[in-house]
Amino acid sequence: MGKNFIILFEEKEGSTPIVRLMDNFHSIDIVHQRSHWEPFDLHCCGPISMRNYLRCLELIYGDEISYMEELNRIYTATARYPLRPFDKEKSVGLKMRFRPQRSNRWLHSLLGPAFTRYSINRFRANDVVVFITVRQDILRRALSMYHGDGTGRPGHLQFKLARGKIDQSQVPKIHVDLNAFRQLLSRCERRIMLKRHLLARLNRNGVTAWPMLYESFCDDKKAFFAEVLSRLDLPSTEHDIAAALEKGTRFQKVHSHDIREFVVNADEVLEEFGERYVSW
Repeated sequence: MGKNFIILFEEKEGSTPIVRLMDNFHSIDIVHQRSHWEPFDLHCCGPISMRNYLRCLELIYGDEISYMEELNRIYTATARYPLRPFDKEKSVGLKMRFRPQRSNRWLHSLLGPAFTRYSINRFRANDVVVFITVRQDILRRALSMYHGDGTGRPGHLQFKLARGKIDQSQVPKIHVDLNAFRQLLSRCERRIMLKRHLLARLNRNGVTAWPMLYESFCDDKKAFFAEVLSRLDLPSTEHDIAAALEKGTRFQKVHSHDIREFVVNADEVLEEFGERYVSW
């Protein structure tokens, strides 16, 4: 049996196809609801208390043999749907935005430091490997965020593609406001800095943590998953990885690397911002 893990992610970093493909491996079980794959996101778990959140982590990652009944009793106190059964004989993992589940910004900020500290303690106590998703090409990440639902509003075109509501040829083009986009790029740069700090803090506090690079996933999926399995002490063969990849996922990459295919004023964007890339 390999190690258990958690993937700490933010939007537009490839976590959805990564976690779906990981669930294709026989040696891995991903914790999720029936149709939702972020068990501790507000829209899935509701405003779960810190105490209940930490107890859920203990039931998921701890040694308790009988766990599903108590886990879902606690979880469904605020969540609309229960978690699907998972097998602790496998490497158990989930993905999560690393923040307390509160819609109130003041309460979210107030709980943030304690949430981080207690989560790290629980990861260490249960020997959980932490992966932090990173997208180094901040120009294209920011463009994906700016594009949103295709109109410049927040959203995720990949879900429309996956459900067959649109096809690749129907991905709309958008004109980028350079001033607004400059601010978004700065936010992406700050987020990578914060990820570096979090990774260092995790390792400093005895938690094994690794970056999970979006570009590595896109460039060579076989090598990417071979490395992930190695980090989890899971034996694998080329056949195992090929079989998991062959099962595939409904999700596909929305945007071409060539931004001219979805940005009307692409030349203006490239001239102003160049190829913004923060190497990890």
